[in-house]
Amino acid sequence: MKIRYTQHQQGFAMPVVLITASAVILLMFALSQAIMSMRAAVNYNYYTQLAEESAEAGTVYADACLESNDRKQTWGNTSTTFLTQSSDCAGTQNFYADSTINGVNASLPIRFTVGDVASTPLGVNIPAKGTSTMPGASTSITGALNRSITWENIIISQGSVSGTKRTCGIITGHVYCWGDNAYGQLGDGTTKAQLKPVRAEGALAGEKVTAMFAAQYHNCAVASGEVYCWGLNNHGQLGDNTTTDRLSPVKVAGPWAAGTVTDVGGTSFVSCAIAAGKIYCWGDNEQGMVGVNDSATPINDYRTPVLVKTAPTIPNGLSATYTATSLSSGSRSSNMCAVADSKAYCWGPNNIGQIGDNTTTQRYAPTAVYAAGALNGKLVKTISQDGYSSVAGSETKPPPYAHVCVVATDSTGLNGKAYCWGENVAGQLGNNSTTDSKVPVAVNTTTTGNPLSGKTIVDVVSGIWHSCALTSEGKVACWGDNTYGQLGDGTNADKLVPTAVKEESGKLLGATVTAIGGGANRGCAIANQKTYCWGYNLNGQIGDGTIVNTNVPTEAIFLRPKDNNYIY
Repeated sequence: MKIRYTQHQQGFAMPVVLITASAVILLMFALSQAIMSMRAAVNYNYYTQLAEESAEAGTVYADACLESNDRKQTWGNTSTTFLTQSSDCAGTQNFYADSTINGVNASLPIRFTVGDVASTPLGVNIPAKGTSTMPGASTSITGALNRSITWENIIISQGSVSGTKRTCGIITGHVYCWGDNAYGQLGDGTTKAQLKPVRAEGALAGEKVTAMFAAQYHNCAVASGEVYCWGLNNHGQLGDNTTTDRLSPVKVAGPWAAGTVTDVGGTSFVSCAIAAGKIYCWGDNEQGMVGVNDSATPINDYRTPVLVKTAPTIPNGLSATYTATSLSSGSRSSNMCAVADSKAYCWGPNNIGQIGDNTTTQRYAPTAVYAAGALNGKLVKTISQDGYSSVAGSETKPPPYAHVCVVATDSTGLNGKAYCWGENVAGQLGNNSTTDSKVPVAVNTTTTGNPLSGKTIVDVVSGIWHSCALTSEGKVACWGDNTYGQLGDGTNADKLVPTAVKEESGKLLGATVTAIGGGANRGCAIANQKTYCWGYNLNGQIGDGTIVNTNVPTEAIFLRPKDNNYIY
């Protein structure tokens, strides 16, 4: 019995061992398969992450290209022009080694492509595709990312004007000023001078500014078709029916219909506006700057806007049906000028012919500039003037009377050129002489190396003793006095003909200037939505945080665009 029992147990043990071994083998196989699947999943997730990160790298690269190219797409939407890890911003392929863009092991097969961006109300949407390939795999893993970039809060410089010892700019529809502030002309509610820009608020809060000027100690701006002014008000130049200085903008109580103002201009202690094509002025009228032709029984101050006089009361005056399109601005002159019906008109003192009518007779209302000479058959587009009246300042040159410059085209509206008249003691007329002129003369474009030779001029601005012009290619040239570096050419030597504003790395090099500003002893330019100025800086009006004059364009560093905001 005992032996039989033992034999029976031994016969049953073998199948058990076999079954158990098989189960273990199956379990080990399943475990091995699970481990392999987990490893494959980990690898897939890793390479998927690489693809997604590659796509993200593409959006970052695209954003950088947009920011450095005035927010315009510079690449294409084909395989040879896509933005890739090895292309430049123009989509030129194999411009860079992959590793310089990837930032990872160059042997890893990961790539990105970016095609057309789509505009959004606040910025752009960047679609990027990233790919990665697992070792031994025949297909790539794809990751996609759409990044929306909003530029809503980015500071965009849109315009610049220079008053006495300060500068103002229109920045994303708002006014910022910096420099001297003795009368509240910075508009920040104080009389504290500022080396960096402060925002002019007051009645302008929430408004979008479209035009402005900076005179000696006051400013005016246009927003929603209305006029707002601030600063010194000793002659009623703020137009609020008082002579009280205002430390922040106040609304002008104009007689025009609401929302019809399109431009403002002014100088010294006078302000003017164009509303529905008609010219209104207010402020100091001692020398006829308000333009109301009351020389017989003059009213020295007009504290609210009044219409300027027209023909037939005024010989060679504005027609009764005129339409004005732009006004001049100056810092300290006692002259005003305007463009109406494509002709130039000026009024005020005329000591050395700054009215431009070939006389030295003072004019108390807008009077047509002589059109039979250099302006014969021309269409005047823009106008600018500056200088003093007859009162000397602290400058080293003789008291500067006003000079005036315009851009005028041919009868077809093409081929814009610059013409100037008035005082020329420092060559501010740009005609290669220092002789004053009572009629317009053409700014020289024929001297060797002249930067305006063969160029179309689209804008011109006048300072006290200098002038600057902007070409259709976005380049700037200046001429006249250069004591403080206000010509921006890297020297302090006066120039009787246009000289190119110097371009340096980070300072307009290769940039396209979209707007210029002038006045006093400075020049300014807007390029790549940033502000650059040069010249007199004793009160910090350049905006670079110093009080050192500069003879080359210098960025107003406090107006640099803010970092982009990203929405994933």
